[in-house]
Amino acid sequence: DADMIKGEFTNLTQEVLFRTNNKTLYKECFTAVHDGIQDKELADEIEYFYNYELGRLYYNQGNYSLAKGYFERAFQLQPNNVEISGIFVSVIAHNLRQANDGKEITDSLQTYLRRFPVLGENNNFNSMLATATVMLMGDDFSKSRTQAGEANRALFEKMIKDNRNLNVNPSVVGGAYSAAGSYYFKRGQKSKAREILEKGLELAPGNYELRTRLQMIR
Repeated sequence: DADMIKGEFTNLTQEVLFRTNNKTLYKECFTAVHDGIQDKELADEIEYFYNYELGRLYYNQGNYSLAKGYFERAFQLQPNNVEISGIFVSVIAHNLRQANDGKEITDSLQTYLRRFPVLGENNNFNSMLATATVMLMGDDFSKSRTQAGEANRALFEKMIKDNRNLNVNPSVVGGAYSAAGSYYFKRGQKSKAREILEKGLELAPGNYELRTRLQMIR
């Protein structure tokens, strides 16, 4: 019955995947078992378990790019599973750690959020998205993309207003709001620059870069 099949596949996983680390054989075993199951619910459970365990193996080995693909498939099979959503967020964070393009990061995170709405309940994911948004805001102002910068500033401030538990590095906030303040100051808009710097200090109290720029304007 279904419980016996799941139990045997669990034993197979421990023996073939984790004890002997034979990924090729494990994939062959999965295909043979999965293709022989007529019950779709059971087949999906086996596929979830297969992808979850392979993802976990690669994650433990530090191969986050491979782990992400398996965890993503497991998440597709069980999109409301809180455990897999937490692990998936961790894998996303590892994969984006080397990324430098703020727009690429925010677009990637927004895509994941559209595909898996439950990620919106994960504070780590929301903190990542907020951090990427404020970084993009700073980049926008540094490159004179005023409209985009203001749009991302409004979005970031709404995120903070809606969720005070977000964990965003104050130095990142300071850098972004300093860039915006500098942009307006260089264009002679001192009151606008002062307003943005004061807002930045509200969000990142005591930030040295923001305090220094504000003192210069005053």
